[in-house]
Amino acid sequence: MARVTSRRQNSTRSLSESANLPKHSRKLFDRSFPCAWDGARRPGCAAECACGWTERCHPSFVFVLDNTTGSGRHGQLVDVGVCGMDFRVPVLVSLLLPVLLLTCLISVRRIMTDAVYSELKLFDRESRRMDDLCNKKLFKRKGEETQ
Repeated sequence: MARVTSRRQNSTRSLSESANLPKHSRKLFDRSFPCAWDGARRPGCAAECACGWTERCHPSFVFVLDNTTGSGRHGQLVDVGVCGMDFRVPVLVSLLLPVLLLTCLISVRRIMTDAVYSELKLFDRESRRMDDLCNKKLFKRKGEETQ
């Protein structure tokens, strides 16, 4: 019969530990050594190594044999953890990317319309009436040539 043992560290911090964090940005990247890549994944984050800031430690169980028993069929499942992508990163990117693109589109459109209106000077108070527009020779009358 196999027993399940979890050695995963809690991700929540105690109140006394959180009070000692004046520089949160430095603590974000201040980690222990990263987990080693074994060719397919990076196991061991539940015990001795740490995942990157865009990753989280997912459960990964390994069967460990008991040395105390005579037969080699008894053991326990141990959670060693494996580093994998944190779901918050793609969610954040998928929410921020459309907002950023829409903001850029609105900004460029506003800059372009301001540039066009400032060149034409058609929307000043003086030139709102049709008489003023005709007197400024913006429109040609029949038989008239522009100077």
